[in-house]
Amino acid sequence: MNCRQVILLTAVVMVACADNPPAPIEDRSGGRSSTSTSARHARTGQNESAAIVGQPYTVRTGDTLTSIAFVLGMHFKTLADINHISAPYAIYVGQTLKTRVITPSSARAANQRAVAKPNGANASVIRVAKGDTLYSLSKTLGMGASQLAAMNDLSPPYDIFIGQLLRTTAKQSDVGAKNAPSTGQSGAGNTGTTAPSRGPSGAPLGPVARWLWPGEGKVIRSYSTNLHKGVDIAGRRGTPVKAAARGVVVYSGTGVKGYGALIIIKHNDDYLSAYGHNDAILVSEGATISAGQAIARMGSTGTDSVKLHFEIRRRGKPIDPLKILARR
Repeated sequence: MNCRQVILLTAVVMVACADNPPAPIEDRSGGRSSTSTSARHARTGQNESAAIVGQPYTVRTGDTLTSIAFVLGMHFKTLADINHISAPYAIYVGQTLKTRVITPSSARAANQRAVAKPNGANASVIRVAKGDTLYSLSKTLGMGASQLAAMNDLSPPYDIFIGQLLRTTAKQSDVGAKNAPSTGQSGAGNTGTTAPSRGPSGAPLGPVARWLWPGEGKVIRSYSTNLHKGVDIAGRRGTPVKAAARGVVVYSGTGVKGYGALIIIKHNDDYLSAYGHNDAILVSEGATISAGQAIARMGSTGTDSVKLHFEIRRRGKPIDPLKILARR
């Protein structure tokens, strides 16, 4: 090979390298990985959530029941009821979760199977058919799964069988208890008020009287029912991201596609708030958080610019944060 041929070959190799640069390292959360995000969150990001309503979902490392329900757009208790999971709602890697939703046609079919109680007591029953679960029947009857279970003296995991007759109204002895005054607080529109629940430590999670802004920047993208489930707030990398209200951290990681390093806080049985695209997460799952507490540092994981993506969800469904956040 002469000198001219060597020069020509070298040029060809250089062109080939220019056309095929090394691929950027990306996390599975939908954006380029950030060196300021902890190694734990980077590992969690490899387990991208791909839950689709109606299709079974296999639990992966880093998943929580809340994060899966978040992707599905449903209340975490709905997902728990479908799968007969009771508090503290523990799931395990490799577990297959049902995500099916009861349709009006299946509800009508179930109603048509309702029959009078054979012994003539002040109650009625429904006959279990193939594909029924205690949850699906309870939704058809307009009651909670735990209520239907109690009527029939069923214990977790609430197994039922084809042909089984289930009571659908309270026994006479239960009427007094049902009519007893309740000490809980009822829901009240978009204020975030709901009956108190408790966090992992047993501390009560009461109504949200005031929703605080999680960031000081201006809103650069608004909520849209179909296109954008929250608001984007501008800011500088590293500035504090603050909790909008008191609650418990129920998810902290990068396993939810499109949100980067994400934190989800449960405020009560109805309301969650979510904080996405953080550079650094400062709180761990299970931690009780006070309103206004710094929970993360603003960043750009899972996106192309520094910003905070903020959502508020009521019973799993996104609502417009600007309608309930405090004036500023």
